[in-house]
Amino acid sequence: MGRNSSWTLGGRPVPYVQVDRRVRSDPYGSALRDHRAAIGALMFHLERVQGPILLLAGDDDAVWDSAGQCELGMAYLRAHAHPYLDRYVHYPRAGHAFLFASEQNTQVRFGGTARGNIEAGARAWIEIDEFLARGFGAG
Repeated sequence: MGRNSSWTLGGRPVPYVQVDRRVRSDPYGSALRDHRAAIGALMFHLERVQGPILLLAGDDDAVWDSAGQCELGMAYLRAHAHPYLDRYVHYPRAGHAFLFASEQNTQVRFGGTARGNIEAGARAWIEIDEFLARGFGAG
């Protein structure tokens, strides 16, 4: 674990897995692999969320392995018997910031293709609306 957490809780740093920025290819994935034994103890307590959780990921995320992290989150929720209809959706050819992609700003600097990001963003907003309507009666 590192000494400079980006997150605090009650004014105290939240423990985390240190990412070695010297690793050029997939530093986040490398950190997850190198510190696998510590990850369970460092997870946010997702099982305490009193409602369904929707996890979205782009399969071509150039920032970190969002699909892998979502899969880890879903495994954690299952292992802790989260009693809600949690959902994980991933989008091929979508990068890190696909939710904000448009014809004018395709967000490809964070991975994905222009068309992949735009299509994933459009589908994801529909998924979010439907998820909220199912889980919380919104709509």
